[in-house]
Amino acid sequence: TVLDLFCGTGSIGFEFVSRGAKEVISVDESYACIQFITKTCKDFNIIELKPMKANALLFLKNNIKSFDVVFAD
Repeated sequence: TVLDLFCGTGSIGFEFVSRGAKEVISVDESYACIQFITKTCKDFNIIELKPMKANALLFLKNNIKSFDVVFAD
């Protein structure tokens, strides 16, 4: 499982999915970025990637799930 913080347009998250990640949670504050990722996932039937519109630091503070990889850029 992968957590992609400050994901932007999601390219890193999509890369993790293409390399076999079972679940990727991509977090960004930008509505436009999350909307783009959501549409792209729908268009290409990508179910492993879950975009979340949230402040990355607040997400970390409130998150109880553990991840194998955390990517923050």
